[in-house]
Amino acid sequence: MIEIGKLRNLGIVGHGGVGKTSLVEAMLFSAGAVNRLGRVDDGSTTTDFDPDEIKRKISINTSVAYCDWKGHRINFVDTPGYGDFIADARAGLRVVEAAVVVVDAVAGVQVQTEKVWKFATEFNLPRAVVVNRLDAIASLGSACIDNEECYLISKLNRTLGIVYHEHQARV
Repeated sequence: MIEIGKLRNLGIVGHGGVGKTSLVEAMLFSAGAVNRLGRVDDGSTTTDFDPDEIKRKISINTSVAYCDWKGHRINFVDTPGYGDFIADARAGLRVVEAAVVVVDAVAGVQVQTEKVWKFATEFNLPRAVVVNRLDAIASLGSACIDNEECYLISKLNRTLGIVYHEHQARV
């Protein structure tokens, strides 16, 4: 039995197609909650199990998955990101204690990113931003990394009010 003080509920939110479900799957796999890394393209993820989700390769419904990590039970509330289903993301954020906002490094802050950020503000939730697909920028060359990184950080700051603190090693 998990003590109530050791439960954590995290809403995984962002624009459609930025990798929210893949992030949840990777965290479940890393924590040992699943023994294989599911893929959205294969229809084998833990949280996209509805036949329509598998066929469309997008999340349509909010799904919950959990893992145990360092004595805590972490419930991931994986939300849809496409505009047609954004009400599910809002509903999911009502029941969590923090939001993990996933942003695509190439596409940057998109419309639904701004909407879920406002929902999190409405519910007074602390947020962490995960920038996904940095490998796509890295494959374009180091000059592009600097330009894209500066653009993304600037956009995050302007749109979402995030203050960026550089804490990274350069190769």
